[in-house]
Amino acid sequence: MPANLGGNVDHFYHFLFGLLLPFLVSQKELLLKKSYQFPDVGPMNRHLAWLSELGIDLEVDANQEIDKQAWSEITFKGWDHPRAYQSGEFELARNTLFDLMRFPKPRPNLEPRVLIVARGLANYEGRAKTSNGTSRRSIPNLPDLHSKLSSLVNVEFVVLEDVSLKDQIKLFSGADLVVAQHGASLSNLVWCKPSTCIIEVTDPQIRPPFFKALAQRLSLNYVSFPQASKHAEIDTDSLASIVMQKCREYLEVRTL
Repeated sequence: MPANLGGNVDHFYHFLFGLLLPFLVSQKELLLKKSYQFPDVGPMNRHLAWLSELGIDLEVDANQEIDKQAWSEITFKGWDHPRAYQSGEFELARNTLFDLMRFPKPRPNLEPRVLIVARGLANYEGRAKTSNGTSRRSIPNLPDLHSKLSSLVNVEFVVLEDVSLKDQIKLFSGADLVVAQHGASLSNLVWCKPSTCIIEVTDPQIRPPFFKALAQRLSLNYVSFPQASKHAEIDTDSLASIVMQKCREYLEVRTL
């Protein structure tokens, strides 16, 4: 059973840190030896289905009719709040999942790879939910940043709402610099290599600093870039300058 510290586990941040990662750590030695039944987590069910493809025997109880006499209940403490962040647990969960994926340990690239993450329209498959995606926050001129950088560095512009967890892991573990607005997509920082530069676009309403604290626990290089309000345009010239400076610093370190 999930033991998330807040929110709902059908939201990506709470699903990842309140359910999936703690589950992987708590069951590390038993993952391929036992069968598991999970509660319905709405749009996050697709990520549970992927675990089945990795060899974990699991099913989702869509009707919430778990036979408690036939199943033993597993409980674990969630990590979905900065006060619960533990770098050792993050590393163990990441390594456990990478082993299941047979995914090689990510290594620094010869040239910096920049990942720009845009918010899309959240798809909750007909379920009544609070606002998410671009209805909650947006950066109208974020594509301009991609245009300014595309001829200068190796840069990829992505919207993650329909991207599989497997591909999200590959995107973030392969990036050397990530630019994203505050939001659940930054939960994927857990897959990043140490020293990856994270530029989070933040507005004054953000409390507490979930992803700054996460980046610090993961030994990432965190930068906050201001946005006047949660749907305002940003200064893409200034942000492009910061990205290029961080890319130069990356290359300087690579040549030492």
